[in-house]
Amino acid sequence: MGNRPEFLEAAWGAQRSGLYWTPVNWHLTAEEASYVVADCGARALFAAAETAELAAAVVRHCPEVESAFTVGGVRDGLADYARALDGVSVEPAPEEVEGSYFFYSAGTTGRPKGIKPGALVLHPAVADVAVVGVPDAELGQSVLAVVQPAPGEAAGPELAEALIAHCRASLAGFKCPRAVEFVPELPRLPTGKLLRRRLREQYEGTVPGPGTSRETPRW
Repeated sequence: MGNRPEFLEAAWGAQRSGLYWTPVNWHLTAEEASYVVADCGARALFAAAETAELAAAVVRHCPEVESAFTVGGVRDGLADYARALDGVSVEPAPEEVEGSYFFYSAGTTGRPKGIKPGALVLHPAVADVAVVGVPDAELGQSVLAVVQPAPGEAAGPELAEALIAHCRASLAGFKCPRAVEFVPELPRLPTGKLLRRRLREQYEGTVPGPGTSRETPRW
């Protein structure tokens, strides 16, 4: 799906429903896109007219996808997005649960690698965490975990190694962050929304060490 309001509706709807959501690069081949959709465990797929052909191919290759929708036109195998919203309440759910993104980075095996941040959120030494892509000489881009340590936890290489080991205990190694950077706090609005743009700007063009710290974040 291109840059259109419906992308934000789908992503934000998943985010506010306690679900994982995964953006799929429209430059991928049908085989590559199908791999991402199957690997992340997607049950619903959203596309638009410009990506409908790719989405239809993905649906044919991924029987686990239970629902598929398209914006700006109807195509075999894809339901009309606007009609699917008919009768749906616009009121917020009574008990919202925050979900998260599950994005994919480049990989050395020729297949994208999925990065799910939830493993770190559950660690008792972590008060808050976000993951961002940073430059990588080998992969082009790799994943950096930006961690706000829990009170009483000492930030540094030892804790970074423990957090990465914790991820590897529940995720495949290629799905784990390759480095951890510690900050006193993450940039969030009073509502709790993470200002991911500020994080991306902060680390754009930098290659942090495996367990570095920032005493004063620049956001």
